[in-house]
Amino acid sequence: MAVEWQDKTRAPVHGPVLSGEFDRMMNNIGFFENSPLIAVGVSGGADSLALLVLVDEWARMRGGRAIGLTVDHGLRSGSGTEALWVANEAQNRGIEHHILTWQDRKPVTGIQEKARNARRQLLLDWCRDNGVLHLCLGHHVNDQVETHLMRMARGSGFVGQAGMSQIREYAHARIIRPLLSVEKDRLEATLLSMEHGIGQSWLDDPSNDREQFERVRVRRAVCELAMTGGGLSALADSIREQGVIRRELEELGAQALASSAALYPAGYARLDVRALNNHGDVVAAYALSRLIKSIGGLRYPVAREKLERTWRLLLQRGAKGRLTVGGCLFSRTGNGVLVTREERNLPPRQPVTVDQHMYWDNRFMVSLGIYDEEEIKTGGGPGFEIGGLRRRGWDRLVRTMPELRRHSVPLSARYALPALFHDGEIIAVSHLTNRLKGIHPHGCGFEKAAFSPPEPVFGGMFSVALADFCTISDTQNATVVTDERNDA
Repeated sequence: MAVEWQDKTRAPVHGPVLSGEFDRMMNNIGFFENSPLIAVGVSGGADSLALLVLVDEWARMRGGRAIGLTVDHGLRSGSGTEALWVANEAQNRGIEHHILTWQDRKPVTGIQEKARNARRQLLLDWCRDNGVLHLCLGHHVNDQVETHLMRMARGSGFVGQAGMSQIREYAHARIIRPLLSVEKDRLEATLLSMEHGIGQSWLDDPSNDREQFERVRVRRAVCELAMTGGGLSALADSIREQGVIRRELEELGAQALASSAALYPAGYARLDVRALNNHGDVVAAYALSRLIKSIGGLRYPVAREKLERTWRLLLQRGAKGRLTVGGCLFSRTGNGVLVTREERNLPPRQPVTVDQHMYWDNRFMVSLGIYDEEEIKTGGGPGFEIGGLRRRGWDRLVRTMPELRRHSVPLSARYALPALFHDGEIIAVSHLTNRLKGIHPHGCGFEKAAFSPPEPVFGGMFSVALADFCTISDTQNATVVTDERNDA
């Protein structure tokens, strides 16, 4: 397949992003090391290529460098050729570049969302493995408006309608989006500007023309909106205001959970409902939502109606009886409400090798260790699997090790812990046993099983992109940058 790219010759609606302006955008994000090393996700579109050029120039001025990362998703026959084209363009500019290949089985439903999640994970994994602390993505104000409109159509509250955070912290790196206040046309203009190297081409993704995707339909509506007199500025300002409200709610929610909940390494929590209620219904419900996401290993919050119903029931009767929501089980104990992962929807057992790192049940980062020389020679042997301990596994385990009945991890939390099996027999359970030495001949067990949900209960707060300070005017073909900030 021949790669088709676009040489845009039409006059841009807005002028390019100039180096001084981008410098202010990066300074607003802040917290970069000396000689910064920054990874940039580059699909080959104008947005990400412009970001790569801008970040590379910015980093070089500080003794650092940018590294381009392109994910070959394999969803189209030409994706590999496109990735090679991006690599060549980066290398022509003297920028290090790597192609990451998505090798998992490809989805047949929810394709765009699952591809985005896989792409993000591949990029973050590369950053983790290479000691890079910052991952730049090229989302711009048009993308922000699209996200806002899609979430509004699904009935999201202001938390969802606040759109994307400019900074999002992960375990080994942070995602930063410097361009959230910049319109797409300006990024195309950036690739054509004399300051950044005139004539840079870019790719157009054919999937952007497929109207079966919701985002493609919304994108076309946003493009029409951008062509109107007011453009996207009024809607972008409204999204920014909702982002400020969300950040304030997150701060209050963090304070509420700090005074009412305790989170444990085995992936469960204890909650004081009365203490949480002292912070008011809105803050309490939001804090509860974050707790459910963490314990349940969810990527998205539970529906507002379910959340409100759960909070009402907790207020009325604690967790008397069985109360489940979002993959979590709430149960009354002597000192509050215990929140544990529900056993019902744990993933099935899956094969694992001793040299493999695995993210299990969206909650635990798991790796295995070998404890005798014979196992080192054999590489651990076949037949190893990881799965939930479950009630049935616990009943078998406690017959062998009755002293575990006195373990500090609550019973309902034990059922949802990752267990290591060999030929169907339990040989280790995280947070309960290392390995069952003397009971099973295989000297293999958990080297690490760290509770690590997709998002911490409260980590880095929502980050709001500041308004675009610069207005661009074209007077006699000269670009004039006017700083509208009040220096006072």
